[in-house]
Amino acid sequence: MAMKPITRASKEYHRSAMTRMREFLARYEDPSQSVGTMLDTQAQRVMDNNQKEEEDEGSNEGNFVQLVRFRVETDKVLADYLAKGPKNARYTSKTIQNELVGVVGDKIRSDIIEEVKGAKFYSFIADEVTDASNKEELFLVIRYVHEGQIRKVFVNFVEVQRITGRVLGEAILKWLRDNNTSPADMRGQCYDGASNMAGARLGVSFSAKRQRLLDKAIEASNHTSKARKLKDSCRTRWVKRIDSYAVFLELLSPLHTCLQAMVDRNSHTELGTDWSWDGETITKANGFLFQL
Repeated sequence: MAMKPITRASKEYHRSAMTRMREFLARYEDPSQSVGTMLDTQAQRVMDNNQKEEEDEGSNEGNFVQLVRFRVETDKVLADYLAKGPKNARYTSKTIQNELVGVVGDKIRSDIIEEVKGAKFYSFIADEVTDASNKEELFLVIRYVHEGQIRKVFVNFVEVQRITGRVLGEAILKWLRDNNTSPADMRGQCYDGASNMAGARLGVSFSAKRQRLLDKAIEASNHTSKARKLKDSCRTRWVKRIDSYAVFLELLSPLHTCLQAMVDRNSHTELGTDWSWDGETITKANGFLFQL
């Protein structure tokens, strides 16, 4: 019987089969070299490393405590207090740390506000951002001149529920009032190009501009009321409307002056003549004057 010739293809198949057989026998005799075992070993190594990192992080008490411990090396009084003092009065907890940060922040902010008041006039820079927890926040920056130098400093983050121009404008004006900074001294505003920040009618710039005019009218009329803005009339609780009506009556005279200045900028030159209002605003102001 004649033998079949050995072709190149059969030689390749034979060598491949022999290679697979040798690999199989090697893994059978030494299971540690199998793919599954190697993957399990690598996974265990990763878990061990993660556990070690977590343990290291657990021993890290934070920058503040580490700085205190560093100070202890040269301060015997502090060292004795931390070693022998009551554990509930060491003032190194995370709550105390946050309070200390807040106190320092308030002091720095207070010094900045005093410099702004000394400069009299200032510009305001603001923009809205979303933090890591998806909360809308407004960051505030003030630009002013102090001792002949232009300063531009960050002053605060303000959390807002919505990012409409009206809400952002009210948040900025509230921050200014809370820090006893007059919007009437604002000489510049800087926002991004988004409609909710720089819109002509409901944007921040417009809202702050109207408030500045009202503040000037209140100052010019020597008004004694503490009210500085109108209150929204509650549409569901009738009793609450009394407060909004009372504020409206208190501010009636300055409001009338504001509306007149909007319609005719030369009617009240004591408020300034550099106001510029669009046609729709002037028409609405004229309508309100007629109703008053």
